[in-house]
Amino acid sequence: MAFATAQVYLMGTTYAIDKHYEYYIPPELSGKICRGQIVLVPFGKANRKMSAVVYSIGSVEEIERYKPILSAREDILLTDEELRLALFIKEQTFCTVGDAIRTMLPPAALTPVAERYFPLQEASAAASLPPMLRSVFSDILRTPGIGFETLREHHGSDLSGVLSTLTRDGFIERQTKLKEATNIVYEEILTITDDEAKIEDAKTGPKRLKGERQLALLTYLEENGSVPFSVVKQELKVTAAQVKALKDRLLITVKRQEIHRNPYKAIAKGDAPEVHLTDEQSAALEVIGGQIDSGEPRAVLLHGITGSGKTVVIKSAIDRALAQGRQAILLIPELALTPQTVSIFCAYYKDRVAVVHSGLSQGERFDAWRKIRAGEIDLCIGTRSAIFAPFPNLGLIVLDEEHEHTYKSEQSPRYHARDIARFRCNYHKALMLLASATPSVESYYKAKQGKYTLVELKGRFGGANLPETVICDLRLDSGAGTPSPIGSILADGLSETLADGKQAILFVNRRGYNNFLSCPLCGKVVLCPHCSVSLTRHNRDRHHREPYLSCHYCGYQESVPQKCPECGSDSFQFMGFGTQKAEEEIGQRFPEAKLLRMDADTTAAKFSYDQMLEDFRGGKSDILIGTQMVTKGHDFPKVTLVGVLSADNSLYTDDYRANERTFALLTQVVGRAGRGESPGRAVIQTYSPDHPVLTMAATQDYVNFYQREIALRKALVFPPYCDLALLTLACPDEGMLQNTTVSLAKRLRELLEGDYKDVPVVIFGPFEAPVYKVNETYRMRMILKCKNNQRTRALFSQLLREFSGSSAKKVTMTVDLNPASL
Repeated sequence: MAFATAQVYLMGTTYAIDKHYEYYIPPELSGKICRGQIVLVPFGKANRKMSAVVYSIGSVEEIERYKPILSAREDILLTDEELRLALFIKEQTFCTVGDAIRTMLPPAALTPVAERYFPLQEASAAASLPPMLRSVFSDILRTPGIGFETLREHHGSDLSGVLSTLTRDGFIERQTKLKEATNIVYEEILTITDDEAKIEDAKTGPKRLKGERQLALLTYLEENGSVPFSVVKQELKVTAAQVKALKDRLLITVKRQEIHRNPYKAIAKGDAPEVHLTDEQSAALEVIGGQIDSGEPRAVLLHGITGSGKTVVIKSAIDRALAQGRQAILLIPELALTPQTVSIFCAYYKDRVAVVHSGLSQGERFDAWRKIRAGEIDLCIGTRSAIFAPFPNLGLIVLDEEHEHTYKSEQSPRYHARDIARFRCNYHKALMLLASATPSVESYYKAKQGKYTLVELKGRFGGANLPETVICDLRLDSGAGTPSPIGSILADGLSETLADGKQAILFVNRRGYNNFLSCPLCGKVVLCPHCSVSLTRHNRDRHHREPYLSCHYCGYQESVPQKCPECGSDSFQFMGFGTQKAEEEIGQRFPEAKLLRMDADTTAAKFSYDQMLEDFRGGKSDILIGTQMVTKGHDFPKVTLVGVLSADNSLYTDDYRANERTFALLTQVVGRAGRGESPGRAVIQTYSPDHPVLTMAATQDYVNFYQREIALRKALVFPPYCDLALLTLACPDEGMLQNTTVSLAKRLRELLEGDYKDVPVVIFGPFEAPVYKVNETYRMRMILKCKNNQRTRALFSQLLREFSGSSAKKVTMTVDLNPASL
């Protein structure tokens, strides 16, 4: 006789034991278990209850050595694509299948295991029990099926041993099951009866209603039809008891209706402007549309200068995909771009648009996910996590500003949205459309090699000109004795802009007031006690009455010291500047100007991005000062001046992408100026005015930049001519970390000389991470030049299994292929 079994992947296991396990399907679940279902299984010698996902169904002749599946959820079922994608993410990013699934699904969809307790004995059997056991057993007798959390509230937190003893001795039994998703909100809809005689009798008959609010409610429902209870409660001050009384007399019906939380619902009511493509845009759409119509997985790189109208082409491509009955995903790199992008596309597609990003509540994200899964959505807009939108028939995935590093996750799973898009487009035979004014060197290289189809937009939409760009030599201002975040050329430009009634954007690549605090006598720099970084000075705010020092890594804060903790000197120097100091100085120079600062300190509140950008677009501020969130993709017609306060901050970092990122950043921020009818101007402040990256960014000469950069990378063998792997070990015990690092380096070389001698690798390190200590945890790393193929990944996988969780699980190891930064 054959018994049905299920091969499952556990949701909460470690990488070293992450594989499929086989469980038999008991008779009570026969026919109820299928591929993609989330189930509850016992695992390990202690039979710990764990969630798992069914990957396949099989059968065996004998079931004695198999454990049973305990229960199953019926509300969540992973698709074939999602299961395959989970294994792909595991293979590419060295995470567990459970981690991959948790990344794909909204948190509200994965609810915990529920434990319930039931009595097996009568009350008389408890007489011999000790007081604590007797009290708990009596509680379970009174409330069969009581939950663990309720018992803990009644009897304290140390209950595990008590419940285990009662279970072992046969007094109670524990039942566990997976909770269904509960983060669903409902509202009550009130509808008046269509029996007119009954309504008239309620108003004038012998048993007429005497309550004024009940009569008012009936009249309201007669005039307005079905109305949510929340509305009449607010407008008529009606209570639930009054509604129940009318329901009991069959005068109204009450129906529970699910609420879909959508914070962008109001935006969808706007009017859509008519789209008119230029000849260049029409030619681009013709190529892109042909790729969509091909019915094969394809990739297109849309390279257009800033202001060339890429968004219009993207919108037309989405129309093409939707006309075929398919769906589309539009990814944006920053939360700050959400309100502008959503307002544009909601105007066209109304309530067929869903928005997904980390700034939403769990309930809002869960509702969007369920609407997509139910087929009620055609277009999903969002940041990186929106790439997992569960569309059944994708036709197009767009990565706008595809060069941005935010598309690469820095937490496990360390996936790149472009890799997920490529997988999904291959599965659905869809088009991956990458769009940028400054494509990543790797993407442009693939386009030049013919792996991507290259489509270019070389002119600004509407005939607008690129802004005039001035590179300002800060050495001249410093030599004149006027060290300031605002140079003389930029100050003159701000004066002209304000006098003309226009707006300006100023980019500062650091938040806070000063970068660090230093003693000029002994050289002491005030460091974070938990990290190996300096503390940043911040001005007073609504949470702090005085200026304070803060660590931007662990969040540690302290008051600004009055004396040097090393030598006792009181002659501290505050070095560098951030957004707060820039805001203060501009306010002093231009007291009549209305300023708006946009950085991580001012945008912590929900939808603060949306409100700030709406205020600036509406003219409530003259100058917008901010970090990178103000540089990308925004379209402000009244902005005629853009200033980069220090271009050197990103130019001289120890990363091979420093030139690329600086070029992209400057090109993007310069492109914010002159997008309306008035010409634009950009001022780039630097101490290196002759640097070729700055001069090419000033003229938006991407092709020349690419040719220089690709030649350099080829000579030095950097991506795209190789892949990079970053191996990181972390541990709170510095000595243990150093010993494990030595062992890892030795083991890596042993494997490369033995089982993996066919894997070409160039090893750099081990050495300390650029920030050696973060939040009391030390970090060592190795960088490897390699080729991302199956054999190389097998090597890293073996190292992970051997070293992850080594030294009594105090040392953690991660592998990041092609990290966003080194």
